[in-house]
Amino acid sequence: MLPKSPSSEPPPKNWLKFLRWYCSPDFLEEVEGDLRERFEYTLATRGLAKARRQFAGGVLRFFNYSTIRGNGRRHPQQNIVSMYRNFLLIALRRLRREKGYAALHILGLSLGLSAALLLGIYIQYEKSYDQYLPNSERTYKLTEARTVQGQTTQRAIAPYAFARILPQRFPAVENASAVSGPYHEQQVTVMRENAEPSHFLEGNVYLADSNFLEVIPLEVLAGNRRTALQAPHSIVVTASTARRFFGE
Repeated sequence: MLPKSPSSEPPPKNWLKFLRWYCSPDFLEEVEGDLRERFEYTLATRGLAKARRQFAGGVLRFFNYSTIRGNGRRHPQQNIVSMYRNFLLIALRRLRREKGYAALHILGLSLGLSAALLLGIYIQYEKSYDQYLPNSERTYKLTEARTVQGQTTQRAIAPYAFARILPQRFPAVENASAVSGPYHEQQVTVMRENAEPSHFLEGNVYLADSNFLEVIPLEVLAGNRRTALQAPHSIVVTASTARRFFGE
């Protein structure tokens, strides 16, 4: 039979039994874990005899009134900080001893948290869609269902004439607007008095009819929402785009 390697030598059994006999269950796991870690370190660095003597000294050193079994009941419970410190020490100790098992659990926990986070973001996005509109519960997007080779796809498109015909044919429809886009790399020319025209290449441009600001009541910082899109070549821009076009 081969002798045990020093790294697999257990702590002295008699001293370990004595520790488990007198130590309160509230402190046993933490105390025994600390003594075992110190024993393994000393065994690897200074030999078996020194490790055994140090373990025995540690067992005797922890033998005091506060750790004796039964006395802890007459003392106040450990505060929250001590409790979490104990949990952290135990967790770190298990991480060092069972690296593969811990890595598997951490990976599973990470995947679970990531999936829950993504699911929460998706649900929040779906529930907040168009919620910025004052009448979001009465505002609808008209879509088209198209079937090609047995496969049906739903797309947010419809003929422009629908926006004009719907309120006439269906009294329940209060108003309608036609929108198309977005269009990218669109050239916008800004005309100024007593100045040369300025040209800008813009992305995320939408085309809309004159009813757009009535159906989608965006906040208007300057101008009249009823007439803003009535004239040909009219444009509505955000505040940041207006500063870029016209300056402060």
